[in-house]
Amino acid sequence: MLLVILAAAPIYGMMLYTITQQHHSQIVSIEEGSDRLAGLVASEEEQLLVTTYELLKTLAAVPVVQSGESISCGNFLGSLLEENPHYVNLGGFDIQGNVVCSALPVTNPIPIADYAWFKHAVQSGEFTVGEYQVSPLTGKDILRFNYPIVDESGQVTRVLFAAMDLSWLSQHEIDIMQQLPVGTTLTKIDRNGIVLSRQPYPEKWVGNPAPQPLVDEVL
Repeated sequence: MLLVILAAAPIYGMMLYTITQQHHSQIVSIEEGSDRLAGLVASEEEQLLVTTYELLKTLAAVPVVQSGESISCGNFLGSLLEENPHYVNLGGFDIQGNVVCSALPVTNPIPIADYAWFKHAVQSGEFTVGEYQVSPLTGKDILRFNYPIVDESGQVTRVLFAAMDLSWLSQHEIDIMQQLPVGTTLTKIDRNGIVLSRQPYPEKWVGNPAPQPLVDEVL
């Protein structure tokens, strides 16, 4: 039996959990515990979302970050990045999508302006979450969180970002898996149906499209 559990997921738009069991007694037990399972994982995601949001909100009030002066801002974010290894990079874009500050050195332009999540952040002035990407700086799988800096007139002047390392996310979920029934698979997808994290065997799944029947069930 395949039991699909959906939970509210502000980070990804939707998360998918699948459980496969053979014996009726196990199926009944899983069905009875489905709310607990969804609540457990959703709680972990909410904590992750709030932590990243608060980090970017705090950075938006730091003068060296507000200034956008690339060297001093980059040095500041570089020291912060060392303390937060679950992020691949921290930085900021101007409203044209150009990198104005980055914890990691940027030697070539990064095409960001045409992404829907970036346009939404600039136009709405709201915290947004992107979709699966490969970092152009490190080659790692990432999910980018974005926080607009707004001036006194209410206009967006910068968009800060935190690029989360998806390999860290999959590793982090090993602890969650230990609290779930044997035979559980935990899969998280973005709004495009691309796998962001997977337990077990994340190396075979992350960055690839989720099976279409599961995507149809969720999105």
